[in-house]
This record gives sequence, structure tokens and C-alpha cells, in this order.
Amino acid sequence: MFKYCQIIHFLKLVIKLAKKAVIVISLVEEAKEREGIELEREISEELTKWPVVIPWMKDVEKVTVVEEL
Repeated sequence: MFKYCQIIHFLKLVIKLAKKAVIVISLVEEAKEREGIELEREISEELTKWPVVIPWMKDVEKVTVVEEL
């Protein structure tokens, strides 16, 4: 029972420390020629690769770090 309580306490700490980043980017002009769903798919696919490259990105406009709920 004691180890179970330690694990729960550890998980609560890990969850509390987790954060997310929200990145707002502007897209290149050529992105206007594509459907939004297609751009979302391409961007999502590229974000799973290493090193990360965001297709269609022109500039990073804003980065916000938020606490995970």
C-alpha cells in the first residue's frame, strides 16, 4: 500500500510539472493554393520527424508556454 501511495504522489508531481507550448506561425503565400486540411496533415506529419521542420512556415509569430491541465 505504501508503494502505491508513493507512485500516486509521483504521478501527481509529474502531471503538475507538465507544460505545453502553443506556437503561432504565419504560412508562406503558396499555402493559399492548398486546402486547410491538407496543410494540417502535412504539418502534423512533419512534426513527428526529427529534426522538426514545419512545412509552409514563414515566421514564428508567438510562442506561449502554458501549464498542462
